Amino acid sequence: MIDRPKTAPDALRTDRLSAVQYALLTEIDRIEDAERHAADAAAANHTQPPQRDEPFHWERVHLASCARIAKDMAVERGCDPELAAIAAAIHDIGRIVTGKQAGHAPAGEQPARWLLEKLKLFTEEEIRTISLAVAHHSDKSVVGPLIEEIVKDADVVDCYEYGLELPRPEQKQRYERYLRQKFGVSSTE
Repeated sequence: MIDRPKTAPDALRTDRLSAVQYALLTEIDRIEDAERHAADAAAANHTQPPQRDEPFHWERVHLASCARIAKDMAVERGCDPELAAIAAAIHDIGRIVTGKQAGHAPAGEQPARWLLEKLKLFTEEEIRTISLAVAHHSDKSVVGPLIEEIVKDADVVDCYEYGLELPRPEQKQRYERYLRQKFGVSSTE
């Protein structure tokens, strides 16, 4: 790791993002451990344990890379890069907690709020902004506040960059809009 001098505001910003990522990774580890024990018990009883829609290793990668993308997008769009990165890092907490893709965005609002409140690093307004971005990030065809839009865009860009299919038209439209705004091209050129 490269040590670089930090001004006090930079240190604080890095610490909050790091704190959220660490707390979320710790929660993933806890859930993964509990599911491993449940799978062992199911195997002993010759039953099938519930299956996750996405593996934990994807959740770990996706939360980190979405945060990076969102931070860059926020700087480009004149938005708070710290809050955008934090919202993007935590946006799939509903899927992490439930194991399911269906309904994971609204299911993530309360766990996001709980995690942010537990850290005691955020104002109520920041918690509201982040938890609402989490709750609405799957509504890709609805335009919301800037942080929410950045989370939606970072999610789509990250998935596309990892080679995942964008099955819904509104996801493809977001990606196309991103390419036009960022590079003046589309994916079909």
